[in-house]
Amino acid sequence: MTSTHKQECISHVNELCTNPEWCLVLSKILSNLHNRYYGEWQDVIVQKWERFSYDIYDAFAFGNVWAWMCLGEIVCARIYLGSEPGKDHDEKGNNDKLQRGLSEKLFNAIFCGGNGDSDGYLDVNEPIEMDMTNLETNEHIIKSVAGRFPLEVGYTEGSKTIDHLRSEMRLARWPYYSKEIYLLKKIHHWSETIDFKLDGKELL
Repeated sequence: MTSTHKQECISHVNELCTNPEWCLVLSKILSNLHNRYYGEWQDVIVQKWERFSYDIYDAFAFGNVWAWMCLGEIVCARIYLGSEPGKDHDEKGNNDKLQRGLSEKLFNAIFCGGNGDSDGYLDVNEPIEMDMTNLETNEHIIKSVAGRFPLEVGYTEGSKTIDHLRSEMRLARWPYYSKEIYLLKKIHHWSETIDFKLDGKELL
């Protein structure tokens, strides 16, 4: 069963692809994803099951989040945990890793897995600095952030990443094979659903 956020992404991309220029942009991003051009950030934004390959809808979702990052619309931070996540059904094991790896004063987290809106949550108990550099202006943006982040562990859809950043404006990601948790915080609300600009395609 296809989720609402995935259906929305598919519909949006199918409409965009009536424009040949959009087809070229998304094809470039898709090629970059297959070549691991974006490094570790690929798995933060969209991580596919190993038997599946990236498609044009993944390219669109990734391109949105990547463009927001490059333009300083998202600030980020990393938490070194020291352990990679276990399988989704290993609720106790993943919670043990979170409790051992996180500073009790600064953070607490709960992993519950399953098919809910998220895999749990991560609380930032005291403000931490999250930052990003706007690659167009070279402005270094720093924000002090605290509060609850929805937690997504392991494989995830790019459209789900967008959905979290659109609704909660924040996300904690713990991808498979990573010993770090990545925090993403969207700075501004936006009225459009999901769209990056063709004039920013050189960032992609």
